[in-house]
Amino acid sequence: MTNFSEESGKIETSEQENLATIFRGVKTDLSGRVFNALIRYGYIILLARLFGPELLGIFFLGLIVIEFSGVLARLGFETGVLKYVSIYSGQGDSARVKGAILRSAGIVLLSSLIWAVLLFIGSDFLSDTIFHKAELSSVLKIFAFALPFSSVTLVLLSATQAFHTLKYRVIVEFVTNPVLNILLVILVYLAGYGIGGVVAAYGFSFAVCAVLSLFFVIKLFPDLLNPNINAVHQTRKLIRFSTPLILVNFLSLMMMWTDVLMLGYFRTAAEVGIYNTAVKTAFFINFVIMSFTSIFAPRISELYARGEIGQLEQLFKTVTRWIFGLSLPLFLMVTILAEDILGFFGAEFGAGSVSLILLALAHLVNASVGSVRYVLIMADREKWVLWNMVGVSLLNICLNRLFIPHLGMEGAAGATAIAIIVINFIMLFQVYYHLRIHPYQLSFLKPLLGGVVAAVVVLLGRDIIGWGNSAVKIAVLSFMLLAIFVAVLKLLKLDDQDRFILQQLRLK
Repeated sequence: MTNFSEESGKIETSEQENLATIFRGVKTDLSGRVFNALIRYGYIILLARLFGPELLGIFFLGLIVIEFSGVLARLGFETGVLKYVSIYSGQGDSARVKGAILRSAGIVLLSSLIWAVLLFIGSDFLSDTIFHKAELSSVLKIFAFALPFSSVTLVLLSATQAFHTLKYRVIVEFVTNPVLNILLVILVYLAGYGIGGVVAAYGFSFAVCAVLSLFFVIKLFPDLLNPNINAVHQTRKLIRFSTPLILVNFLSLMMMWTDVLMLGYFRTAAEVGIYNTAVKTAFFINFVIMSFTSIFAPRISELYARGEIGQLEQLFKTVTRWIFGLSLPLFLMVTILAEDILGFFGAEFGAGSVSLILLALAHLVNASVGSVRYVLIMADREKWVLWNMVGVSLLNICLNRLFIPHLGMEGAAGATAIAIIVINFIMLFQVYYHLRIHPYQLSFLKPLLGGVVAAVVVLLGRDIIGWGNSAVKIAVLSFMLLAIFVAVLKLLKLDDQDRFILQQLRLK
């Protein structure tokens, strides 16, 4: 099978067509994530400077509670709409596409309204009985109003993603939301409002994003408003697929936030604020795999549905190698310059550097196995993923309970790192067991060798460079690391497939 690409002006094989679609989408998504990360990082630095680690910790605890509520409110439909809109649009079935979008958004809106009321009513119990921090109550009450907007926004953005485009998700989630948020925070601070004003700004930005997301869904799929097309609602199929994912997504969030929540229970709000800056910084490494997964996931679903396992395996290998190759330099920057990076938040935040290194290592392992979770989900093994998450979440809770009282932030990071590594290797084995495919090939060693050489040189350079200005030191050493890494890859020579991918990345 071949396809003519208008952008490149060349005939592409089916494999090249898939690679072109993925990497062009990744370029858009990753650009948005980098912009989003810089804005949000500036947002966190701004909050840290304006309110200090204690109030920052209160804000983060409230944010975590609202994220858990959002997972429960969305009922797994953000993944369900991604799967079925992708399948139905590929079949040209507009009636079922319309039904999947309308039913998913409608159910999630109703569910999120119910959860918002429950969160508002239960805010005092959570703040006083669970976290023992009375000032958290008002923050949770304001966050409750944001829940319906954020939940519907994420479902609608998944619908746009199902049409194999990430442009609109980037515009809404990675540009509009963070820019609007940071502008509103500055305004509410200048107006004399405290942390409550920051939370209100968060809610308003999601209200704007919900309207914008709906506009983009209609732009991609005008038949949503076409009265001549009657929506076919396959609610049972959506629920049957999505329901197990409620717990999967909830447990995934547990994996992400168990350490922060238990640190908030056992230790001070200031420690939560410091530790969460390490969590946010380490999460930069995940942006690469998240960008690839965003566009790779619907492609997995289509290839598996057509029984093209050989092509799926080749894509899996290529995508994983690039995920690892792009994540490795980020990991090296974060770990080598951990203390300097955290110093931007304030002198006291440097205490989180060991935690940052441990978490970064776990995220690098996550990158090294590729999109194994979504391969399992899109290959109809979502129940395997569910039981994986149940087991590893229990492991994570037990390890955090064991480590945090004695080791504090470092204990939380160590426990979480172990759990992340364990779950990734379990899913890697399951992908091989179920599909007899794996993501590795000899060319995987090229970025690994480049990373080792770059790390050795930069570690030596760090000892020689004695600049006290952290910004200058970070910029120079980061540039040095990237230059050496790229130089080693060029010496090892790129194959035809890599050259094709680079060609796609250079296209406008």
